[in-house]
Amino acid sequence: MRLPGWKTARSAAHWLHSRMTNFVLILGYHRVAETAVDPYDLCVRPEHFAEQMDVLRRQVTVIDIDAITDGLKSGRLPRRAVAITFDDGYLDNLQMAKPLLTANNIPATVFAVSGSLGQEFWWDRLARIIFGPAVLPESLTLPICGQTFTWSILDTSQAAPTKDSPSPRRRLLDQLYQRLVALPEARPSILAQLEQWAETAGPIPPAASRAMTAEELQNLTADGLITVGSHTVSHAKLTGLPSLQQQAELSDSHQTLTEILDRPVMTLSYPHGDNNVPTRQLARQAGYQLACASQNGIVHRRQEPFCLPRFWAPDWDGEQFGRWLNKWLGNCYPSM
Repeated sequence: MRLPGWKTARSAAHWLHSRMTNFVLILGYHRVAETAVDPYDLCVRPEHFAEQMDVLRRQVTVIDIDAITDGLKSGRLPRRAVAITFDDGYLDNLQMAKPLLTANNIPATVFAVSGSLGQEFWWDRLARIIFGPAVLPESLTLPICGQTFTWSILDTSQAAPTKDSPSPRRRLLDQLYQRLVALPEARPSILAQLEQWAETAGPIPPAASRAMTAEELQNLTADGLITVGSHTVSHAKLTGLPSLQQQAELSDSHQTLTEILDRPVMTLSYPHGDNNVPTRQLARQAGYQLACASQNGIVHRRQEPFCLPRFWAPDWDGEQFGRWLNKWLGNCYPSM
């Protein structure tokens, strides 16, 4: 049972905690790019990212994520500190984000999917199949692991698309994504069948929409401002995998990235933020020192180092981003 006033009390507790203790905000990004279609809301436009970095440079101390490890060990976190992270390792992190980070002398950590280096991510391929063709076939019947998936663009059981409800193509994307995310082994075959059904693989993706290669990761980290962490081998939901497979996802990615960069990879980001106590124990055993999840919250000195909260940065201009940041830095009462 939810007590009356609980949400307000929780907001007040966050505000009081941020005013009375030192803490760190970890900001999460995926891409710095402007694209015609962004169905997963992964992109922050370059001009907005530049404005956000300018706000951070002027208002806070931006720290490397390794400083969080040190702070949690010592029990002393810096005041008004922010750490920047990127998930997946898109090429635009090197081409667009790094110059803006360098211009503001802002460190960051990029969590790379070691099994997708130099490749297009499967979820982007799926989006190209669905949104690329000018016209899609009106229906789809697709066998998926012993079950039959059906979809119709004329399905009258779904409400007509409005500003607040998805279009038929968006519904199709969401339904297929939820199935494919749990089927890493069957995924390539299913995507190939979808390409045949749509009669096109979609437009050729821009180079920046793929993952960085090993050499590009080396270039990214060459001057020491940006570090690389692991985002596992295949970007799978870890808690849905057997323990041995989870261990392989964590250990193999750690080893691969360490060899590429010729330095230990000490940080991890759980794909989809998905983790539990056994997964966190496996991450520790694999050699990581901290891991980022996806729940909102601040990092305080007693934080569990293998389940660090993050805020995902929206595509806001500097003014809107600055207002939100100041609320969480304790300048005024935060909205929740």
